Amino acid sequence: LKEEITKEELDFAFLTNQLSGPLTLLDVASRFLADLSSRTSLTVHIAGSSLYEMMGIIKWEYLGHRLPNITNMQLVFIGPELEQEEEEQVPVPQCGDCTTLRRSITYQTHSTTYQEMRKVDSSVPDLVLVQNCGFSEYSTEAGSTEWEEGWAGLGHLLHQGSILIFTSYTKGEAVTDLARFLEHCDKEVEVLVRCEENNMRSHRPIRDWEQDRDKDVFYSNQFISVVKQVGN
Repeated sequence: LKEEITKEELDFAFLTNQLSGPLTLLDVASRFLADLSSRTSLTVHIAGSSLYEMMGIIKWEYLGHRLPNITNMQLVFIGPELEQEEEEQVPVPQCGDCTTLRRSITYQTHSTTYQEMRKVDSSVPDLVLVQNCGFSEYSTEAGSTEWEEGWAGLGHLLHQGSILIFTSYTKGEAVTDLARFLEHCDKEVEVLVRCEENNMRSHRPIRDWEQDRDKDVFYSNQFISVVKQVGN
């Protein structure tokens, strides 16, 4: 007989689902931002944001908790599904420790696509994250409005000197998502991580009715690719 799931297992699944995004950023930054331990500021763009990214928004503060030298962290959420905040500033109270350390953590939202946001915001982030990216979800055939309105501007996710991270639910999606990105980004890139299982994935299972590669469940942020722009 199957053993009953314990409270500890449920708590672990919940916490990893909440913190997968911040921990994925921390893991990639520790590998590819050489001066991470000495940085005092960090700017992160979370593209394709939706309710999943905004629920329990203070979870992103955990990234700062693991980087004690950071005194200024800016988190920018971009996605057409977001509600536009007044003046694009989201008031989020900081924890007591961050307040004591006089750490500044700011949250901004842009209720638009990433390519449209870049027309009005020229700031260059250190990291760009796209969770469960879905780059290959729609057809690129002529007349596909979903593609034109969605990810036709993949190259806009790249910034000179920034690291771009995107995750996928399954291995099959990860392979096709990376292929779609490389085909349509219109820039020369270096692939730093190619469709690897993400050590910082969620452990909350979601039923996969399509059974990608004979797996009956998938997880948020389960597979990861990391790229950076080469040259100008």
